Amino acid sequence: MNYKELYKYEHLINSDCTKLIIGEILGIIFLLFGIFILGAAPFESDKWTIDLFGINMSLYYLYPVSMGVLGLFYLFGKFFKYYRYTVFRFYFKKDYLILEICGIKTVKFNKFNIIADQYRIGHWNGFKKEYFNCIGITNGKKVYLIPVASEKQDELIEILWNHVDKQAEP
Repeated sequence: MNYKELYKYEHLINSDCTKLIIGEILGIIFLLFGIFILGAAPFESDKWTIDLFGINMSLYYLYPVSMGVLGLFYLFGKFFKYYRYTVFRFYFKKDYLILEICGIKTVKFNKFNIIADQYRIGHWNGFKKEYFNCIGITNGKKVYLIPVASEKQDELIEILWNHVDKQAEP
């Protein structure tokens, strides 16, 4: 497969949504690295030390480590709830629809169904919540979401629908 076919439909996917997800993945990596570096500091430091059940604990480093752990729980929960089925790129190869999820996982479908006007991915932008409209692709229980660029939803549905028409009957 050449470069041109791989990125042929990239203009249909909302790049703001993929940038948001990549930013949250980088946030997870940063928090993991920070907790790894500062993880032992509350137990080894002598600043603002208290004795808690026979364990000397530094309140000076406890706050950043606990905020990092809470941030990890939040980002992991959000990632596994919303983003693990979000498609970053898709293309067609022979009779298959190939979905690349978060640039990590690849899923192939020979037969699939399209779900429109039902799914959205929400995120907080400052003090208000914004949503990315999505088109759902399903082949069973799991629904993979393609975040659609504004004003491109009809074009994406048309491209997917043309491929649904080509699906072979068993």
